[in-house]
Amino acid sequence: MQREFSPMNAAEIMDKVVDVYKKSFWRQMAWAAIFYVAAFFGTMIFAFITVFLLSFVTIFLVTAGMDDANVFGVFGLAVVALLLPLFLLWQATTSTGHILLAKPEFYGYRKKIFEAGLLKVILRVLTALLAQILFAVPFFIVAAAALIVFLTSVENFFIMESPVAFFSFLALIAAIGLGYLAYSHVFSLSVAVAIFEDCYFFGTIKRSWELVKTDFFRTLGIRTIWFIVVMVVSSTIQGAFQLLTQLSVLIAGAVPWFVIITFFVALFAVFIGPAVAGLLTAPLDGIMQVSIYFNQRIKNEGFGVELRLEKLLHERPGQ
Repeated sequence: MQREFSPMNAAEIMDKVVDVYKKSFWRQMAWAAIFYVAAFFGTMIFAFITVFLLSFVTIFLVTAGMDDANVFGVFGLAVVALLLPLFLLWQATTSTGHILLAKPEFYGYRKKIFEAGLLKVILRVLTALLAQILFAVPFFIVAAAALIVFLTSVENFFIMESPVAFFSFLALIAAIGLGYLAYSHVFSLSVAVAIFEDCYFFGTIKRSWELVKTDFFRTLGIRTIWFIVVMVVSSTIQGAFQLLTQLSVLIAGAVPWFVIITFFVALFAVFIGPAVAGLLTAPLDGIMQVSIYFNQRIKNEGFGVELRLEKLLHERPGQ
């Protein structure tokens, strides 16, 4: 049984995540749904505008004498330059919301969820995400170089022609994936730091490292296990929708007119399955991040004493 405001072991941290998730479930789902719908319609609008502008810009640039390859290159860079900030703002807002919705459960008493300085908090999270991207660039440069060296060192790595090269390639991909998981663990708490502390940009990464370095492999193991659990849950949910599609196909085999319904069931499964899985798992990363954040502060900085005092003052009569 986890004691309030006391350091938790790995199992207790996961229990805490599930407990917080259950207690704030409907609020978390409402927040996730709002931003999922906004992202869906925003993507459609952005795609429509992109196609329109691509046609217009292509005609203009080709008329000006630029070849097709350069046209698409310039336009692609422009789209990325516009889309990346919008994506980071969307991610910063959703992450901030999910963590703040879980916030009262970590303080042990009712606490304001969305404070007056919410926009300032979102700005801090946005700078933390930008810092994460810049911090990850060296890793991806090294990973890309390793892949290029490997691919140029073998003529063909397909399994039927060179099994050793093929499995060596898979091992390299696995090593890069595991390496990035460990590398990214340095800034795994930077969003929580940006929300709960007055830190910006690379200051969030520095503070994140201070919190995880004493239990680096332990907290990395917790995150890895939790990532696998979330992936299994997401796959199971989407698999249930695919099973519905297969069931409708079997029925259509016996009842010919059911083929029309099968089409709509398959369409429903393709779009709704990932949406439901995304909504249900959206809050979990943020809650896990803040669980580790609070646990590390309680364990290494005596933050539990401060939380106990805050709770006692909050519970005093007349407060």
